[in-house]
Amino acid sequence: MPWVVGLVVALGVAVPRPQPESTPTLTPAEGQRLAETLDEIVGYSRAPGRPARTIVLTERGINAYLRFQVADLLPPVVGEPRMRLLRDGRLSARAVIDLDRLRAERPRGPLDPLRYLGGQVEVVAVGALRASAGVGRFEIESVHVETVPVPVVLLVEAVRAYRGSGGFDLTAPFRLPYGIEELRVEAARAIVVQ
Repeated sequence: MPWVVGLVVALGVAVPRPQPESTPTLTPAEGQRLAETLDEIVGYSRAPGRPARTIVLTERGINAYLRFQVADLLPPVVGEPRMRLLRDGRLSARAVIDLDRLRAERPRGPLDPLRYLGGQVEVVAVGALRASAGVGRFEIESVHVETVPVPVVLLVEAVRAYRGSGGFDLTAPFRLPYGIEELRVEAARAIVVQ
């Protein structure tokens, strides 16, 4: 699902490292169930005269899908993606970014901070997804690299400049795919109206 990968890449670049949680381990079966649900969403979008329906995606299912089904599709610089579905449309996305690989992707000038940084860092973005009437929009509130807040524009520009993003603009409205009319983020779940 390219739109899921795009969402992860778009958001999975940034908030302070959370304390370890004592949640049960994610399983490949949970990720597979979400993959099957996403396939059903795609198939349903092709059905003529289909009535509206609601699908619930769980935070656990999304994270299992990211870990077991999507990890190999992400750019090599992005690892360990995880999303938290908060409430009122808010979510946080976290990933570990390999700065050494990122730096090696293109030549860096003497004023480019990546020229002097290395290793792996956690990046977390917190914001909201507003999605109705078939159109979505991200409202990014904050971005942190490890515990250091950075301007949101750095994330926006990094995603836009990444050669695999096709110039995706995190701040621009986008059409929801597969006949999805609405997507509501609630605590630990996302409601899809198709």
